[in-house]
This record gives sequence, structure tokens and C-alpha cells, in this order.
Amino acid sequence: MRKLFSASFVLLLSLNSLNLFGQIYKPEFVPPSPNSYGLAKYGDVPVNLYNGLPDISIPVCTMREGNLSLDISLSYHGSGIKVDEVASWVGLGWSLNAGGVIVRKVRGRAEYLSSSGVLLPQRANIGFFSLSQGITRAQFIQQNNLDAAANNSIDTEPDEYIFNFNGRSGSFVFDSNGNVKLSQADDIRVELQYVSGFDFNIIITTEDGNIYEFSSYEKTYFTGINQMHITAWYITKIKSPTGSEIIFEYQSTPSVSHDIRQYSEYVVELTTTPTIIPALTPVTGVSVTEMRVKKIITSSGWVEFTTSSQQRLDYKTSSYPLNLITIYNADGSISKRMNLYTSHFEANNANKYNGSNPSVYQHLNYRLRLDSLQQFSSAGIEIGQPYKFEYWGDNNPVTNDVYTLPYRLSPKQDHWGYFNNSSNQHIFPGNSDGRSIGSDRWYVEFAEYSDIYVTTTIGNGANREPSAEPVKANSLKTVYYPTGGSKEFQFESNVFTGASGVGDGLRIGKIIDHFGNNETKETNFIYDYRLLTSDPRDLYYKYFTIKYRGSDTSPLLGSELLSHFGLPPGNSPFLERGYIKISTSPQAILGGGSEFGYGSVKVVQPGNGYVINEFDNNLLFPDYNGIDDIYDDIDMFHMDNLFNSEHITSIVSPETPQGANLQKTISVLDAPYPVSYSNSWKRGRLKSRSTYNELGKILKKEKFDYERTLLSVTPGYKIFGWSASQEFIYSRYYVPNALIRIKSQIVEDYNTTGLNPFVTTTTYAYDNPLHFQTTKTIVEKSDGAKEITNVSYPSDYPSGSTFIDNLKTKNLLSYPIETVRYNEVGTVRTIVSGVINKYKTGGAGLIDEVLNLEVQNPISLSSFKFSNRSNGVLPPSGSSTGFLPDSKYSLRVLGELYDLKGNIQQLKNKEGTSTSYLWSYNYQFPIAEAVNATLSQIAFTSFETTDKGGWSYSGAPITTYKTGKKGYNLSSGSVTKTGITASTASPYRVGFWAKTVSGTASVNVGGQTESLSTAWKWVEKNITSTSLTISGSNIIIDELRLHPLDAMMTSYTYEALVGMTSQTDPRGYTLIYEYDTANRLKTIKDEDGNIVEHYEYNYGTGN
Repeated sequence: MRKLFSASFVLLLSLNSLNLFGQIYKPEFVPPSPNSYGLAKYGDVPVNLYNGLPDISIPVCTMREGNLSLDISLSYHGSGIKVDEVASWVGLGWSLNAGGVIVRKVRGRAEYLSSSGVLLPQRANIGFFSLSQGITRAQFIQQNNLDAAANNSIDTEPDEYIFNFNGRSGSFVFDSNGNVKLSQADDIRVELQYVSGFDFNIIITTEDGNIYEFSSYEKTYFTGINQMHITAWYITKIKSPTGSEIIFEYQSTPSVSHDIRQYSEYVVELTTTPTIIPALTPVTGVSVTEMRVKKIITSSGWVEFTTSSQQRLDYKTSSYPLNLITIYNADGSISKRMNLYTSHFEANNANKYNGSNPSVYQHLNYRLRLDSLQQFSSAGIEIGQPYKFEYWGDNNPVTNDVYTLPYRLSPKQDHWGYFNNSSNQHIFPGNSDGRSIGSDRWYVEFAEYSDIYVTTTIGNGANREPSAEPVKANSLKTVYYPTGGSKEFQFESNVFTGASGVGDGLRIGKIIDHFGNNETKETNFIYDYRLLTSDPRDLYYKYFTIKYRGSDTSPLLGSELLSHFGLPPGNSPFLERGYIKISTSPQAILGGGSEFGYGSVKVVQPGNGYVINEFDNNLLFPDYNGIDDIYDDIDMFHMDNLFNSEHITSIVSPETPQGANLQKTISVLDAPYPVSYSNSWKRGRLKSRSTYNELGKILKKEKFDYERTLLSVTPGYKIFGWSASQEFIYSRYYVPNALIRIKSQIVEDYNTTGLNPFVTTTTYAYDNPLHFQTTKTIVEKSDGAKEITNVSYPSDYPSGSTFIDNLKTKNLLSYPIETVRYNEVGTVRTIVSGVINKYKTGGAGLIDEVLNLEVQNPISLSSFKFSNRSNGVLPPSGSSTGFLPDSKYSLRVLGELYDLKGNIQQLKNKEGTSTSYLWSYNYQFPIAEAVNATLSQIAFTSFETTDKGGWSYSGAPITTYKTGKKGYNLSSGSVTKTGITASTASPYRVGFWAKTVSGTASVNVGGQTESLSTAWKWVEKNITSTSLTISGSNIIIDELRLHPLDAMMTSYTYEALVGMTSQTDPRGYTLIYEYDTANRLKTIKDEDGNIVEHYEYNYGTGN
């Protein structure tokens, strides 16, 4: 056996962006379908230690196209299952991550793009916070559009768009001028594209120039208000700057209907003839045209998603769960498939829906459940055991265990909507402290004066307190893996400082890994108590409106009223007497997860020490519960709740000449209940991480500091009123456009005794407000040495350099132009290295030249010129100048040729040596690398694809091969090559593997022969002619290559969606890579079939 030689190709450039920010959202919006909710949920609740949620996911595959990649997986969100939650088409708590979605919260009137490119309806100008003197009430109403706003004929509020795609999440709104305002500022670009009518596409370009097109819609129709809204945009295409594309196809389901908690109104009066107070039309149901991903396509293959033929039991209308995920190669052959097996959670008989029309609402008793997932090979053979999922609850309707959810929309739920195993017959919260309810001052303004300030008490309220065990109902308990072993998740209730201490939903308390050999590993999570950012008991005024009228100050509220409160549509009783009106908004579907987190989380692995993580939480950055004008250091005042509060803060300002009092509201407590201003963008950042050994000795401590900046706010206005009486109530709220980024990191490394730390301090600077990239990184060691790296990006240069201007136009803002490293001692700065990337024009991000700073000895700053500054000036000092590098830079690499997909085909180093690459498999993989040869001087084919690699032949490849999966029989036609620049002085070399079909024979290589047998043989010949013909009878060849004699070629074969299957080095030595049925590398063999390396896979965990 010959000695093995290994070679590998070098990828020139890898540019990655880091998304540091998460976002938490409030629950006011037009509900999307359960599938879009499942995707948006991950943008809504960060999955991290801060809120105690583990990352539970099942990988499906990774689709690649050029420099684009898309991970497809199934993810489970461990925050617990809400009573009203509708399962996605994967199963309750699960989401299919296969692309991305933008979900919209419609506030006021839905925004849309006109054919002329103007965002409509244009936001109205509301000027009541700067009232004019000397005008009449009618003039004031007209000037401030109060009539139109109250009637919803103009828009006064920004819609909120929540995005989650390819690992990025966040939200944005449009201000009154149509400008995009990101919740957390970033270098992404958001554009709208008119389609027709009220429909428009959304296009997002990230800072690396990748374009994400969202042009498949999901629309929601509310039967109560007869309006259709786009509630979700699904991703349809990802396109890289070099032209690579990943395409998404969707299937639109027939309109499906979901029952939501009724927007109910009960109006009863003490008089015999009830006076019905004008109110909003009840919302009783929602119809959704759901979009489901059908296919994801790249040039190397596609993934197809197929639904089951079995109808879901938890839908009122026809709907079907996801049943099959099939991964195809480009030729249509199957690479792998995954079958999803589902059933249903069924409510216990004691907790099934027992109201009127039980047959109509039978679906409320069921929820789709993902039981297992089985992988199959391309041949249809099962790959190991299936993934199996175990959940809380015995799923036996006869029993009445607390771990099984009641019927969907059951009132047996806590403040946050989780099951609490109560005996509730309605959802109106109880008044456990016996506090009184103040008359609604909004109503009082339109009622008799004698009714003002009258209060009453309410009995028979619901128990909305959380319960530690029922909150686990039907949540995930254990995952069993195909390779053996399992992971057990021991969830527990969240806990906060205050009254009961039990909070919303679940956090992870312990993870136990069970290995196949009876070994286990525990990871324990210990939390401090947390403060509630927004206690739901303080937010009930947003969901319940109580209007009192009457002189009796202490009547009892009849049980008949509350017993019918909050049922599905069609169950409202007719009440003739009473005195209180209660109305409720629909239960929130999005944003119902944790809006806060823990300040400290200790992660303990017995026998392996522990880590203490500390976070910035709401103790440091509480929400602003009442605001008029926003300042970053604004004082917060206490938020009263539904009880012991008056809902309107009435301010007389100013008095008109006619003596009329004009009202305005400034508190978030007030009707008409503006959106709360959230400081969530400031929270959840890791402050410190301390690592200790088992003996409690500190090993390492990391401390982090952040820069937080409120850039701007977008106002929204809520206005209610009656035109006839010219009475209005209005309020203002703000949506923040903020910026948070890391400012410094201090790392203390201790010795084994926990003493004498070596300290490294890294400081980050962001010197240009025109972009959000890190421009300077300063590293300072304990000895005082300071090393600084300065990076200049496209936005750091003025216009005038074509290649830089092109990068800015295409939003390739994260591509570095110049990177300079220098040392600083006191005030003395010396340059130690520098690199400049010049890109080809066109804005595709393709390297044209890489320049290196020639530094024999450190260069003083006064003798150096940054490429965007005058000589001796250190950025950001001085004025930015046009691109002009220091004369001490010299060429290191020249990117000479690229293919249609931006793959490098030919580069040249500073010595003038060219390296060339051939790409195949639809431009996905490099199949040959030739050092010291230009592209025009090489040819290669392994006969795997239709690309012939510079050779000509008429026959079809066959399935006898040395490498890959195909070879070529010369009996079907000779292989030729013309235009070779070989000569006696500059000979070429041709090489290939060859064998006979049977017996012995000779292959003719440009007039030279080589004897062959049925055993594979590496054949090499030198040629000096300008053309070449390779011929023979019943001779099979493979790995055919041609290059100048003094060049070195390494070649590769692949199986798409699996990996590299062979590598042949410059001397013809071949390594074969074999994979198991799960497409994992199993064995590496040499050309003679001898095992070089072998891999066995056992169950393991990343924790």
C-alpha cells in the first residue's frame, strides 16, 4: 500500500454576523394562525438561561446554496402549554423551523402600501398634547381629527411587525413618515413592495447583503368585525449577493376557523328598561387561511413536506398534521426522509366542554400531539430507533389527573392562561382581598353626576392564581434518542418575589441525561427570585372593562352573569337586570410567554463544579408603567390594578372660551389603554459568568458591560368617544427604537487555588453612527500591554470609490475594508499589522485584491496612513477621506476569476503563483484544486454530473466507479481535449484511474499505451501535444485530470446533502469516505479498501 498524502482547499473569505439581541413583545395584535404563532414565539421569548428555557430541537437537515445555509429543525418551546393554545401542524408546543415569518400586530387600521409606494393610511396628526388657546370645542375636535380617529376612519397607531428567520428575530414599526424603526437598531434594510389592492411584500436585506423576500401571505378574517387582515408574511426566497437562491413554496389551506375567547358584553341596569351603552362589536371567532411550507428548493436538491391523510380532531374545520419530510437530491432520488407520528391529547371527562352545543365544540377537547419521529434512509430502511416523546399527563380521559389540560378555552386557568386545576366557571378574576371597584370615570363623563365616585364590591370572581403542578399539564417530559439513551426535562414553575411566589409558566429545574449503559448525568438549575415586570393582575384593566351605573353602592353580583362569562361564541345569556357591564378582549395568542427573567442562575453538574450566571433584569430596568414624554432616565410610578383604581386620570387643560373642559389622559392605566412602554430591550444581557470547581474554588470570572441608547420613539394614539356629545378620551403611547451592544468584557483567569487572577479587559468601540459594526477592539492584559484592532467598513468611507459605493448600495455593510492592529503604550502607538480587502465592483462581495502591510519592524502612527484618513491620523479622529491605502501595503492575493455563483475559480498570490478551482454539482462544491495552474490550463471530471470539466465525450457515465458513484466506459466513445497549451518545454500531465471490464487490455493515451486488468490502476502520462484523445475497448476510467506538469491537483467527489465521498491527492492517492444510514461519517478507507479511520456513534449530550 502506498503512503497516503492529504491535501485540502482553502476558502478565501468567511463573513459572519452576530445577532446579540432578543426581544419580548406585548400581547396586543390580530391573531395569526397557530403555525405562524409557533414560529414567531421564538422571536417573542428568548431561549436562554435568563428565563430558564432550554433549547430543545430535533435537527432535520441543512440546506446549502453557495454561501447560503438554512437549518431545518423541529423545536419545542418549554415555557408550558396555555389552556387556549392551538397546536401547530407539528404538535402542541412544537414548531417546524423551516424558513421564517413576519407576524403583524394590527393596531388601529391595518397598514398597506399604495401603488405609488406610499404607506397608507397616513398616520393622523394628533395635537392634543399641545392644545391651542382660543378655539371652540368643535374646532379642536376637527383640528385634531378626533371624530375620525374615534370612528377608526383614520389611523393613529403603528402596526407592529415581528420577524423570525434564519436565526434572526426582532420587530419594527413604521413612523408617520413611513420610515422603518427597528425595536433594536441594526444594519438591516426593510422595504415594502406593492402587489395589488391591500397586499404587499416585505423584503429584508441583512448587513451581509443577503436578501430575504416575504411574499406568501396568511390572512385572518374576524367574523365579528367583518375585516380581513394579512397577519403573517412567509419567506419565499433567500438570495445572496452572488446570486445563489433558496426558494420556498407553500400550500394554502382552505380557510380554517378557530374559536377564541369571546369579546363579551353584558349590560344590565337597575331600571326595567335597560340602557345599552354603545360599545365595540363583539369578536366571536377567527377564520384563517393558513400557509404551510410545501417545498424548499436549492440547486443541489429539495426538501418536501407532506401532510397526513388523517384529519385533526382539534380543528372545527378540516386540517391535517405534518406527516412526512423528504429530502431529495438534485436528480430526484431520495436522500433521507423523516416520518412524524401524531395522535391527540384528550381532556379528562371531568374537564371536557359541557356547555351548550357540545357537538359543535367537541374539537375543543383535543390537541394535536407529536408522539415520535422515525428517520429512513434513501432505501427506505429505518435509521436506528425513532425519536420518542413523553409528556406529562396519562392521556386517559377516565381519570382526572392534574397533568392533563382541560378543554381549550376552559376558564380553569391562571392569570397568564396556564391550567390551574381550579373550579372556575368563568375567567373574570376574583377579588381575593375584598377590595372595591371604582366606577369607570370614562363612563362617568357621560353619565349622571350623582353616579360619580360610586364604588361597589364584586363576589363570585374566578380563581386565577397559578398552581405549581397543573402548569406542567401536557408539557414535554422526556426525549428518547435514536442512538439510545434519553434526556429527561424536569420543569418547574417560575417563582417571583411577592404574594404567592408562583409565577407564569415553566422553567427548567433539572436535566437528566440517561445513557445506554445505565450512566446518568445531572444538570441542575438554581434561580434567584425575580420581580414581575408586569403583574397580570395589574394589567386586567386592559382585558376587562367595568362600567357601573346606579345608586346602590353594594349589590351582589349574580352568579348567572359570571357563569356565562368568557364562553365560546353563541353562549351569551340574555340578562334583564343588574347594574354592571363587563367586556373582555380576546385572549392574547402571541407574546404570552415570559416578559421577564432571573437576575442570577446557578448551573450545577455534580462532580464537575458549577457556573453562576448573572443577568440584567427588571430590577435594574423596569418597564415604564406611566409616561407622557419618554426620557431614558424617566421616573416610574406605581401601576394600580383592576381593583382599588379609577381608570381615568382626568386633566383639565385648557379651558375653552365656552367653558368646556377638554380631557386628556397620560397614564398607561387609563382607558383607552395604550400599549405599555417596555424596557425589555435593556434586559436579559449576561452581566457576569463565574466558573467554580467542585470544591468551590473560582476558576474563571467574566464580566460584561453594555451600551444602551434610546434612539427614538414612535408614538401611537388611542381615541374613544361619541361624536354626538362631542366627548372624547384619548391617550398616547410610545414604541421604542433602541440600541444595545456590548461595551466591555473582563476575563479573570485564576490558578488552581482560586488566587492570582490574570486579567484581560476587552473594550469595544462603535465610532460611526452611520452603522452598527464594531470599529475598534481594545485588549488590555494584566501587565498593562494594550493591543488595539481597528476595522473600517464601507460606511466609514465617503462616496467616490466605486467598489465601496456598490457595497453600500447592496447593504454589504459588515464587509471589512481595512483591519489594522496596533499597540499602545501610554500615548505611543505603533502599527504591527494591516490587511485591506478590495472587492470587485458590482456589490457582490467578491474579493478583488487582498493587501498586506509589510511590517519588518513596528511602524509609528505618524508614519502610517489609514485608508480613510490623512497620514498619521487615527480614526475616528479627523475627517473621513476617500479610499487610499498606505504605500507600504503590497498585494497578497488577487481574486482573478469567479463563476456565476461567486465561487472563486482563479486566484494569484504575491509571488505570482496561480491556484485554480473547478466547481460542479450545480456550483455547490469544488471538485478540483490546482496549484500553479490557471483555469484555462486544467480539466477534470469524475463523471458524477453533467459538467464535463473541460473534457469532451459522447457516451453516458456508468455505475462502475473508483470514486463517487459513476465512471466512464471508453467503449461508448473516446474522451478528448483540445486547446492544450502543452509543448516540449512545457509538458502537461494526464492522470486517471482505469480498469478493464474483463480480462486484460490497453488504454491509449494520446498515442501512449498502458496495460490494464480488472483491478483499478492509477495511470499517469506526460503529454506535449495541443490535443489529447483517450481511447480503448471495454475500459472503464474515473478521476480524469489534466494540468501542467509542474502543477499539483487535488480532486474531490461528493454526495449532495451528505458530504465528501472521496479525495484524490496530487500523486493519485485516494481516500474514500463512507457514511452510515443517518448520513454520518462512518469509515475512511484508502484506495485499496483498508480502513484508515472508523467511527462509532453512541448517545451523547451537549450539556
